[in-house]
Amino acid sequence: MPTVSIVIRSRNDASFIKRVLDKISEQTFSDFEILNFDNASTDGTREIIAQYDNIRLFSIPEGGYIPGKVLNFAFEESLGEVIVYNNSDSIPLDEFWLEELIKPLLNQQAQATYARQVPRPNAFPWVKLDYSRAFPETPYSKTFFSMVSSATTRSTLKRFPFDPKISYSEDVFWAKTLRDNGLKIAYSPKSIVEHSHNYSIKQVQKRFSGEGYADGQIWKKEQPSFHFAKGLLGGIFRDFFWLLKTNQIAQLVPCLKYRFKQKLSYRNGLKDYFKNIKK
Repeated sequence: MPTVSIVIRSRNDASFIKRVLDKISEQTFSDFEILNFDNASTDGTREIIAQYDNIRLFSIPEGGYIPGKVLNFAFEESLGEVIVYNNSDSIPLDEFWLEELIKPLLNQQAQATYARQVPRPNAFPWVKLDYSRAFPETPYSKTFFSMVSSATTRSTLKRFPFDPKISYSEDVFWAKTLRDNGLKIAYSPKSIVEHSHNYSIKQVQKRFSGEGYADGQIWKKEQPSFHFAKGLLGGIFRDFFWLLKTNQIAQLVPCLKYRFKQKLSYRNGLKDYFKNIKK
């Protein structure tokens, strides 16, 4: 039996998947299996993955992707005592990614871990700012977690499976459940992956309205108007000074459009949740 099962969920990531798989093959920790769960890719992603004979392939039909359900199915099919989740567009930066990611688990210092994410070279300036705050070189958040490149133990998943009713932020809800039950989650900043998205305004609206709705399910807290205004203004000031510092002030207008849509979409999603439960 392998020590580690690496679960890769994919959908139309042909431009990234070969780099991901090649980097995984170079890892210093090599006692692992790879499982791929492809969600109806149409761009050649699945065909690229099929070229690697050491990967177990599973197909998720169009319309059948429910995050928590797929994550639980992946766990049931895994053989390892440590389960690693790594997105198909999340590229390990060096050969120590896996070793550093699972170290807190093997040392029994934590029951789950997550890697540091650095944005792609072509990431929007404001995206680079957000990633520098979310994934610093030294940990500072006691509530943050990202499933993009993460790991946990078989025993932890047996006790705490993913909730299939959460469509967005299923990783946040799962991490909250662990912490509420006294389990520890470690940040592994020496385990580094390249990962980011340059969302269009339409994609920003969809993503953050979904996250707002999910946060209503998870935290059960409404957002007062004052907190919304404070968060929006705080974000604008951070963006302005970041663009100034990095000599990209010409990007201020598209940055403001992004930030306003992000904050407003999140707030609307959150409000939609509380409207629905009050019906």
